[in-house]
Amino acid sequence: MTLEQAIAAGALWLESGFYADRFQTGVDEFGDSVSTWFCRDCGAADADPAEGCDECGFGQIEPDDDDDDDTREVAA
Repeated sequence: MTLEQAIAAGALWLESGFYADRFQTGVDEFGDSVSTWFCRDCGAADADPAEGCDECGFGQIEPDDDDDDDTREVAA
C-alpha cells in the first residue's frame, strides 16, 4: 500500500518523523489502532522515520568514498 492508496482508503495522519509520516491505516480485532510509516518523498510504506526510505533512498546516508569518516552526506 502506498500513501496515496492509504489516504484514499481513509488513513488518518498521526505524527511526523524526519523522513516519514505515520498514518493510522486501520483498527485490529481488539479495537487498537494499526499504523504505518510512509516515506515523505515517494509514499512507500514501512519507511523509517529516522533512517529514511529503502525504496527511494530518501534520507539514507550515502557511503563515504574515502576512509576518513569526517563527513557524511544524506541522500535527498
